[in-house]
Amino acid sequence: MFRRLAAALLLRRISRDLDRLVEGLAAQNALLARLVDRLAPEASAPDRVLLHADTGLSHLDDAEAGRALAFVERTSRATGHIPDDDEVLSYLADERTTDLAARLTERDAERARRLEWES
Repeated sequence: MFRRLAAALLLRRISRDLDRLVEGLAAQNALLARLVDRLAPEASAPDRVLLHADTGLSHLDDAEAGRALAFVERTSRATGHIPDDDEVLSYLADERTTDLAARLTERDAERARRLEWES
């Protein structure tokens, strides 16, 4: 009987110690969160229009810029909607993929013609 009582008291003491540890960790986490917010606040996403106006830089070369402007004009005339940057980049990626597929098909056909001619 004394063993059970001693075990119960020990468990009660361990439970209280664990509760204190949990409270201490919660307080530490709150302090760390405040410190992080003060030293390294979460960066907001930059405004694309303002960033482009400030830098004047474009990641497109002249040929791609021409294709992008043509796409924007064509789309705005057809639908009345001016595409955003993501839509333009998707269009350019699709164009590159289509161009690459056409070049690969043309190269394979040229190879086949050469092999037939050599035979």
